[in-house]
Amino acid sequence: MNTPWLKSLIFWSVVIAIVYVVFQCTQRTESSRAAPTLMYERLYYCAKELNTQQHQALIHKIKSHVQPNIKQNELMQLLNECRQANPMKSTESYMQLIKNIEHQIVTSTTAKDIDHSQNTIEDETYPEVNDPSLDSNESEIEDE
Repeated sequence: MNTPWLKSLIFWSVVIAIVYVVFQCTQRTESSRAAPTLMYERLYYCAKELNTQQHQALIHKIKSHVQPNIKQNELMQLLNECRQANPMKSTESYMQLIKNIEHQIVTSTTAKDIDHSQNTIEDETYPEVNDPSLDSNESEIEDE
């Protein structure tokens, strides 16, 4: 057989078919995995921003479908429905929101409230242990 183009065509067809099959298997495996926490977090924040009066049915659907081991593709469908009802803001608006985050400092325990006199390590004496098995070990050591 003196047709190198046919051999090349068959080779590349097989390679492309194998890559396609591997890709499909990977996609199926990925979509059947349990959803990571980050996806739950995104769905939570999206649902939290929904108007409860206008989107009551969607909120009820989200609440009823969320389970501990929901699959990624199911959670993605819920997230897409939520995003259709409440579209994402622009990148600039999210950047502005991030810049405007105010850190709340918990002032319940300040440096003035801490009693530094209790930070010393005191010498403690420990009572002696009267364990007969320890005495037998000492006698074995002395015998050697």
